[in-house]
Amino acid sequence: MAATEKKPRRGNGEGSLIKLKGCRFWYAQYYDQNGRKIRASTRTEIQKEALGVLRRLMGDRDRGLAPITAARKIAYKELRAGLLASYVEKGNTSLHVRATGEESVTGLKQLDDFFDFSEDNPGPAVARINTDTGRAFVQKRQAKGAGAAVI
Repeated sequence: MAATEKKPRRGNGEGSLIKLKGCRFWYAQYYDQNGRKIRASTRTEIQKEALGVLRRLMGDRDRGLAPITAARKIAYKELRAGLLASYVEKGNTSLHVRATGEESVTGLKQLDDFFDFSEDNPGPAVARINTDTGRAFVQKRQAKGAGAAVI
């Protein structure tokens, strides 16, 4: 590219990368399906890597997936409530009512205990629940003598 030529700009709707004052990382900025501006850290100082993150985020948006920032706000409590609501809607026979009147499914109490869930503690953010978390849960249950079918 000659010294007088300008770098071509991306077109509308393609998102952008920005550097915020005082921050070393690139930020991806784009608009969601409803026209709301989304800005998320790419957590990289390398512009080409940041562009890859921007493309992935926009691809997720195009597939109808929630942005990373939304996923960080969802906690175990919401996943738990969604599971129970699904069991109620479908009329699953494995849904049972405890003596306290609370609806539950087999194994949910063990998950609640693992995530330290209570009325005061909604549990970890969904973004923090990953494969390693699952492995830690399995190891804890196995240490208490639970078999694979129960886990």
